[in-house]
Amino acid sequence: MADAALMGFFKKLLGKGDSRAVKLARKALYQGEKESEPYRVLGFAIIEAAIRCLERIKPFFIAGKAKTEAHLTEFYVFNEFLYFFMHMSNRAAFSEGFNGPERNALLEKLFPGLIATVIDLFAEDLPEEKKEKIRGEFYDNVHSAEIGYSTSKELVSNEYKPLSGDSLLAKLSGNVAAKMDKQYNPEVLTQVTLAAFEELRNADIPKLVAGTRAALRNQLKD
Repeated sequence: MADAALMGFFKKLLGKGDSRAVKLARKALYQGEKESEPYRVLGFAIIEAAIRCLERIKPFFIAGKAKTEAHLTEFYVFNEFLYFFMHMSNRAAFSEGFNGPERNALLEKLFPGLIATVIDLFAEDLPEEKKEKIRGEFYDNVHSAEIGYSTSKELVSNEYKPLSGDSLLAKLSGNVAAKMDKQYNPEVLTQVTLAAFEELRNADIPKLVAGTRAALRNQLKD
């Protein structure tokens, strides 16, 4: 994963702030059939939320790391936020009353396109065989994240326990802090929690998930 070409592109992507990353993500996601628009809107919201969370957390990265290592950390942190928002879209489908076939259809439609977009954005200069390896690792990590988050019963614990809590945001903050080598830093844990909470609210994922229902039902009729 720590390939120089991948890290070079990631630096180019995020080095000018989140506006360039968001524009590139929008361009990639909005290529395709018109009937896929609800999925693209949801996919873009997930990527944008992860990028904005990363940008808020970057000031807390360990100073003095080599450039390649620093950009690799950014990539891993971005992925952790991405896995979280992908999981929250799955939860939103359940909360919005999607039945089993509708939820499966949503995930089958959303996740492959979203993952392919991220890989194309962050690894466009790599050979196809390396992209395929990254793609396989990505799916494994998404699956592991789904399992890890699925046991949580609340977004934020009523009794704040950033180091040992079982809430969704406690798990996310722990995962992100670990990628930053700051597992026990309360400021980092708090900032991750705040960033994700605010971006989750701003993205309004439940509304975007609900917006895919008509397209899903048409898809299931075919």
